[in-house]
Amino acid sequence: MPKISEQNNEEISSLQLNNEHATSMYTFLTVKEVSKVLKVSRDTIYRLLNDRKLAFYHIAGSKRIALEDMKNYITKCAVEAQHENEYGSTKD
Repeated sequence: MPKISEQNNEEISSLQLNNEHATSMYTFLTVKEVSKVLKVSRDTIYRLLNDRKLAFYHIAGSKRIALEDMKNYITKCAVEAQHENEYGSTKD
C-alpha cells in the first residue's frame, strides 16, 4: 500500500499537535488546512466535498474534515507504479 510522503506526514503531525479543533474522538481540519497538506486550492477541496469524494462533517455551519478521513482519501488516490518486464512491456 502506498505511503503518505514524508513532507505530508510532517505537516499532518504538526496539525495533530497544534490543531485547535482537536477533540478526544477526532482531529478536525479546516478546508484551508487540508488544501495546504494536499497542495491544492481550496476550491478543489470544496469540489471534493461537494462531490462526496472526501468525507466531511457540518459543525456549526462549517465544513470540517476528520484527519483520518483525509488520510483515507490520500490512500485511495494512490496509483501503483507499473513495472516493465524483461521485454520492455508493462505488467497489468
